[in-house]
Amino acid sequence: MIFEEITLKTDSLEELLRFYESHLKLHPVERGDNFATLRIGSTELRWETTDRWKPFYHFAIDVPPSAFTRIVKDLETRLPLLEEDGQRIHQFLDWNATSVYFLDPSGNIVELIARFNLTPLTKESTFPQCLLRLSEIGFPCTNLEAEVQRLALPVWKDYGVLKAVGYETALMILVPEGRGWKPTRRPAKFFPFRCTMRAENGTRLTFDFPNDSLNATTKMRRRK
Repeated sequence: MIFEEITLKTDSLEELLRFYESHLKLHPVERGDNFATLRIGSTELRWETTDRWKPFYHFAIDVPPSAFTRIVKDLETRLPLLEEDGQRIHQFLDWNATSVYFLDPSGNIVELIARFNLTPLTKESTFPQCLLRLSEIGFPCTNLEAEVQRLALPVWKDYGVLKAVGYETALMILVPEGRGWKPTRRPAKFFPFRCTMRAENGTRLTFDFPNDSLNATTKMRRRK
């Protein structure tokens, strides 16, 4: 499974588009008055405008492990990387992965992650070719156990207060609302999002947490 499409909200669309074009060389593949779509590897990231909230999310983008050092060196010349305990490069031994984080203009906590369990088709280290796919979307919720049951997806990693649900290439990161997102420790808050996972055989699962309610636990739809 991969994320074929993820839709997020923003109150600063123009600023976001300038940021991603300038720093990651991503250009809109679709544009309307109230939305824009960026293609990040095999995933389409769609931004929709809102004036109801100042939304922010955590999401992760896979990059080739063999090119990670070169990618980070390049990225450091473009924007500041987030530190935790004085470290900008974050090791996840249990995930066999390494990552870096940065903030975009909306306050989204963006992670570039190299997953050593996976064999990417490219070793590119230049932007945007090195961006393989979106592989994580954060999902703050009020009842983790109930939401895991509702999603009906495999639990890839379970740390109690953090559950990685789905597949290594397409994970929802469930945390309690108010828990701090690494590495900023900014309290997680739910904002509307939608995502579609696609399997190699073409089967699709769409999970929709729409913008008419912040009660995410009652607003999920699953379809093939």
